[in-house]
Amino acid sequence: MQVIQLHLFGDEEAVAVPAERFEETPSEIFTRVYRQKAIRSRLHPRGVTAEVAYRPWANANGRVRLDGEVLHAELSDLWRAAPSDVVEALAEILISKLFRRKVSPEFSDRYREWVNTEEIHGEMARLRRERGRKSYAPPQGACHDLEAMFDTVNLEYFQGRVAKPKLGWSRAVSSSLLGHYDPPHGTIILNRALDTPETPVLVVEFILYHEMLHILHPIELRAGRRHIHTRASRAAEKRFLGYE
Repeated sequence: MQVIQLHLFGDEEAVAVPAERFEETPSEIFTRVYRQKAIRSRLHPRGVTAEVAYRPWANANGRVRLDGEVLHAELSDLWRAAPSDVVEALAEILISKLFRRKVSPEFSDRYREWVNTEEIHGEMARLRRERGRKSYAPPQGACHDLEAMFDTVNLEYFQGRVAKPKLGWSRAVSSSLLGHYDPPHGTIILNRALDTPETPVLVVEFILYHEMLHILHPIELRAGRRHIHTRASRAAEKRFLGYE
């Protein structure tokens, strides 16, 4: 059994693209894409039929799982409203990963252009807010108090104008993320690896300051791409005393 998850085959006649492609069901799209790729592969069965099911997830994720002659595709129910050509792009991405092949930029771009529209981005935020849960430890850590630190940074750099979000430490140590701001839940969480006597207060304040800038400078959507660290936020980041 092979599984592919997305923070992403039959003979020539069987895989011919229907004249009315946009009348295809999601299951037919996934079946067609799989079989087209299987023709060029000796490692995967060709007579596979796809079954698509929707899940009430808090994001736009999708995953595929090959079980014998059936390709199970599980998609967030956000994908019910997606146009056929965007579903095709998602199928190409997920099945390419299953085959361990590079995804064509054509499909990656088509996927991003749809997901990163204001409408879909807003809908994903709503789903995360309504369905997702945020787990974190209290802001009063073993060495650093994020509540008091937020008040200090807010007054010094923003004249107290930033509305206080929920604050907390991560429950587990992360080796790749120092902190993050979650807009749907209005929460700033810092990596508990920073909550040590060896970590200078200046460092923790800077990470907190960086995440506060995300409140003032939200994500920008341009040309199908998300710009998390905008030019304005990067310029503001350098105004932190001790930035160098």
